[in-house]
Amino acid sequence: MSTKDLWDRFVKAVEADQGGFRAPPLEMTAIVVQMERRLQNWKVSTLADFAGVSVSTVERVERGEPVSRESLDQIAVALGHEVGHYTEPRWPRPMEDVHAEMAEQFGNMEVVKVKVLKTQADVRQIANCHACLPVTPQLPAEFQDEVLGLVEWFDLAGFLMCGALNGGHGGEGRRRELYSDILEAVADLERKGLTVLCGVMDAPRPDFEDHRVAVLSVSQKATDPGAPKRKIMLIDRRLAYGPGRSLWDIEESVGSQTGDEKSTTNPCA
Repeated sequence: MSTKDLWDRFVKAVEADQGGFRAPPLEMTAIVVQMERRLQNWKVSTLADFAGVSVSTVERVERGEPVSRESLDQIAVALGHEVGHYTEPRWPRPMEDVHAEMAEQFGNMEVVKVKVLKTQADVRQIANCHACLPVTPQLPAEFQDEVLGLVEWFDLAGFLMCGALNGGHGGEGRRRELYSDILEAVADLERKGLTVLCGVMDAPRPDFEDHRVAVLSVSQKATDPGAPKRKIMLIDRRLAYGPGRSLWDIEESVGSQTGDEKSTTNPCA
């Protein structure tokens, strides 16, 4: 069954709903599970493994077919939700409230193309941005200092790129040496079971039209096995926009979408 067919079934279910106290419609659960799995770049089998259910169970959920409450709860937990996310009865909310919440949650999201950070060209692209936004969802605290250290490496690379620390000859050689050091730091994180992705988000500001923000995503392979093949990420643009304010200020007032992000600005990029 296609996503469109599921959506049509869901719309009909909503139209026929008399406002009773009930669990979310199976059609909506199917759409949400599909969407969240695909955003993680997980195969059906990957979600099944994390949830501790069979592949056929996940396939049935994504077709909008009934499965046990326990299976739905396990799938919810695997996708980062609380037990009961798909199964607890609730009163239907007014559609205007739903629309407002969706606009708040998704209306500020920016699609950013990402890839595994592995070449000097990748390092140069990140260092040439005006700010760096680490994205570290569910990353254990033991790795946070290393992530911040990586951001500092990029700050230094940005200064070298703009010539702030270049004096006389050997500037290009110094940059390449620094790029190699950064790639070695990334390789060290990979040896510790992490995946480092990079991307660039255009974030024009009224006072700076060409403002660009580097996105650095660091996640554990054990809990995010789809990361190496991920092509896009959704980033809250409010973390990067804001005339006359630094990314740090924006993070403090808006709140990080991952809960652990820190950002720095590169005055030389």
